[in-house]
This record gives sequence, structure tokens and C-alpha cells, in this order.
Amino acid sequence: MGNRILQYIFTFILFLFGPNLIQAQQTWYVATTGNDATNNGQSAGAPFKTIGKALSSLTGATDEVVISSGTYPEIAAISQTVKFTLSGTVSVNSIRMLGTSKKLTVNGSAGSRLEVIDSLGLWQGICAVTTANVELHTLTNAKVTGGNKNSFVEPGFYMHHTGNTTKTFRWPIGVGGNYRPVDLEGFNKTIVPDRWFYMQFTPTAPPFSASIPTTTRNISVLNHWFANTNATGSEANAFELTFHFDSVSTNDGVYDHTKLQLLQNPGGTTPPTWAIVKQGGTASRKGTITSDATITPSLGYFVLGNRKGSTTSIGGVNTLGFTDPMASFDVNMFKACVGDTVKFTNKSQNASNVVYQWTFGDEAYTGTVAGKTIP
Repeated sequence: MGNRILQYIFTFILFLFGPNLIQAQQTWYVATTGNDATNNGQSAGAPFKTIGKALSSLTGATDEVVISSGTYPEIAAISQTVKFTLSGTVSVNSIRMLGTSKKLTVNGSAGSRLEVIDSLGLWQGICAVTTANVELHTLTNAKVTGGNKNSFVEPGFYMHHTGNTTKTFRWPIGVGGNYRPVDLEGFNKTIVPDRWFYMQFTPTAPPFSASIPTTTRNISVLNHWFANTNATGSEANAFELTFHFDSVSTNDGVYDHTKLQLLQNPGGTTPPTWAIVKQGGTASRKGTITSDATITPSLGYFVLGNRKGSTTSIGGVNTLGFTDPMASFDVNMFKACVGDTVKFTNKSQNASNVVYQWTFGDEAYTGTVAGKTIP
């Protein structure tokens, strides 16, 4: 009787927890010296030879594939959530993200890197790189295809270029629900040695405090980008960077694209004042802003800014994460006669429960033509 009760209890435990027990994390090992036919891939002493064999053997979303350094002439098709742990430099012909809502996490020992030789295809799923330990590099002849709100690299990666040729390129990057790609255009490289260009997106304010220009009211506290390169000014120059904002539902706070600014700062221990490298985006709420024609390889940090008003113009209402009220009204006419009806359209932001005070007329006059203040 006692044995039967224990059997019932064991059966009940299996019923409740069996699926979790079955899907416990499995670690798979891959090395260029391995063997797909005779090894089981479950230990460093019996690794598979190909990444594809490990991917086809996955048992659940917590599985890990430990990949030894070397070149793997194959396509790594990612259709399930998986973690790559690298040891040294791992080169693969292609990576294709093909799993809806799936994620490839790239980790590894310090100094490790994953190199893509031919192509990086971003169709479905996120490729997440642990930047503190490992890097993702697309080599000179590698093409990056796809890229959308459902498939991008998180938070950034390296693009390589060799040869005396021009090149256009897009970094499909983002973090979480923030897809914020960056385009490189008009690029001119004047010498042959291989050079890399890095772009990263971070959904926070810039990581340092620096003064802003006198014509800037505020800069974004929501997002920023970081760019870097090992090319010098004599090796690469005359290129533009185009930054995409409000690419998905997540809000960058761009409501007035004509007053939108793009600012650049090299950072460092004593960062200088932010420099304005462009004013004016393509559209409000969802658009792009492109740097001036010549950006030198100093690169650094980039952030969106909002132009301040002056005696001859009103300021922008690009909140960029700020919560202070920003007043702005459109008017249907700028010249009117007595009796005309003037219509104002409220374009203010962060203006809930705000009380406005209006001043009409010219305050320099007296009498009936004097300026009138209306609360």
C-alpha cells in the first residue's frame, strides 16, 4: 500500500513538473576538430564539427552552444532561442535570423568575437550581443540584409571596409522595443587596409554631463547613439550618418521636425560642449535626421536636440523625454484687419492643466492700440 502511494505521488510530481524537467538546459559543444557523426556534442571532449548540427539538436529555449575558435564555412540558421558562448574568434559564413520572437544571445570570454564572412540576414528575431565580453563583426564583403522592428542587432555591431571604394551601409540596431537603425552614406575610403566602423544604440540619456549650445533648449534623455572607428581622417572621410527616430511605437518625443537638432560629442573625462551637426529632420513623429556632409572619424556620441526660440522665432516642442510644458500655437494668418477672425491651433506639449497668458498688439504703443494681455 505504501509503495502504491509513493508511486501515485511520483506520478503526480511528473505530471506537474515533467515538462520543465525534460526541458532543462542542455549545453552543446562545437569545434573545428569535432565530428557530427560519431560525437554526441554534449562535452568538450566530444564536440560536434558544425554549428548547424548543434542547432538541429536543441531541446529548449535555455540551451547553450559553446563554440571553440575557428572558421565554420556554413550558414547558421537561427529558428529557436539559443545562446552562443564563444571562445576566441569564431568565423561563420552566414547568420540568418528566421525565428519569430526568437533570440540569439552572443556571449563569450573577454576578447571573443563573432565574424560574419558573407551575410547577416535579419528577418525574424533579435541578435543580442553582450558588448562587455564579445563583439559582432560583419567583414568587408559581408552583406547585411533585412532589418526591421522585429529583427535587428542589439545593441550594436562592427562593419568592416577595405579598398579604395565608396560604400553605403545600414546598421539595423536597437534595444528591446526600440528599433533605431543608422545609415552611412557618401562614404569615401582612400587606402586599402581593413578598417572597422561601429554603431550602437542605447535607450538612455548620454552617459556624461556636458554643456549644450546656446541655441539648444534640451537634448534627449531617452536615447542616444555611439559611433567609433579605427580609421583615421586620412583613411576615411566625407560621409554622412542618418539616424532614424520614432521607428516603432516607442516615443522619441519628436513633434516639430523643423526645430529638431542632431548633436555630437566625443565624450571622455572632460567632454566639450555638444556640437550641432544638423538642424531639421524629415518628419515629425517618425522620420530621420542626417548629419552634415563631412563627418570625421572622431565620431563619438550622437543625440537628438530641440532648438530654443529667439526674438524672431518660437522654439521647438520636441520634448525628447522632458516633462516641462512647451507652448506652441499655429496661426492661420499673420496680417489681419479689424474684425478679422484669427484662428490659433494649439501645438503645445506637456501642457495638461496649463494656463496661458496672451499678449496682443504692440506694447510700445499707448491708448487704444496698446498691447493687451489676456489671461
